[in-house]
Amino acid sequence: MVDNDTLDLSKIDPPIWRIMVNDAVYGPFTIGQMRSFAAENRLVRTSLVAMGDGGAFVPATDHAGLLKVFEGKPNDPVAPAPPEPANHVLIYRAEEDIPDALIDALNAHGTFVEVLAGVFLIRSETSTTTLRDELVAASGNADKLILVNANDSRLAWHGLDQTVSAHIHAVWKTGS
Repeated sequence: MVDNDTLDLSKIDPPIWRIMVNDAVYGPFTIGQMRSFAAENRLVRTSLVAMGDGGAFVPATDHAGLLKVFEGKPNDPVAPAPPEPANHVLIYRAEEDIPDALIDALNAHGTFVEVLAGVFLIRSETSTTTLRDELVAASGNADKLILVNANDSRLAWHGLDQTVSAHIHAVWKTGS
């Protein structure tokens, strides 16, 4: 038995929108669903959307009926900019000669110059901590290093005893 007093939402908000993702088509969806997708960033201004069966898939904002879905939303997230290269100073003390693997690691992470024996200036997009970890992996077991990020005053080290580490923590402060 059909209740004639029942509100048919499909007449108010019909499912007419289709979304294409990686050549797969999803839908149809109602405008309410599209609004929810936009709120969740599952639908962005550049998402390919078609209206009705057989409609052309074009960016969502090319459909006048979808413009309100994006009102009040900031522009679609943009891919983060690549990290800015930072200047580092590496002080390296080797038990023997500086290992070739260390030089290879320095080459892999940017440009560098050895300005004094065991003192390197490095220009790299790699974070200070990651750069330290890569250099440690390429170092001899008994080698010691201190790495300073000259851009933001970060400091990383390896191979120093606990007393020296405690003194570094007490002396080296970043920020104001």
